[in-house]
Amino acid sequence: MSSAVEWLRPNELVQIRYYGRVVAEDIPHGAAILDELMKEASGSVQMLIDLTGVTEVGIGLRDLRMSAPPNQPKVLWMAVVTPNAIFRFLASAAMQFSEGQYRFFATHEAALDFLKQKDPRLKDFSFPASS
Repeated sequence: MSSAVEWLRPNELVQIRYYGRVVAEDIPHGAAILDELMKEASGSVQMLIDLTGVTEVGIGLRDLRMSAPPNQPKVLWMAVVTPNAIFRFLASAAMQFSEGQYRFFATHEAALDFLKQKDPRLKDFSFPASS
């Protein structure tokens, strides 16, 4: 599978990261892991969807409805990071079928700044330094 789902900050910020060639079957896989994490969450959370590692999208227009992020009542905002305009268009089309609130950003930093404005619990959060 071309996805990874993890807490960036337990019970506050979750990340779904897609990379490589993403196909429709990757979405339910990530959703199943997300469901498990949301069971752990004691309250509302923010979500970062990272598409920066995606090199190819193998999802047709017919598959977009299935590719919409599943409704997660505990998720307040989804910040989607992709500098690629074509991937942003496809993700935007998929998000139209989602019931959540979302915004698109070109960088992780811009996405995190937005989420910090929406959720004061994240004010001191920063991404781990890359090695």
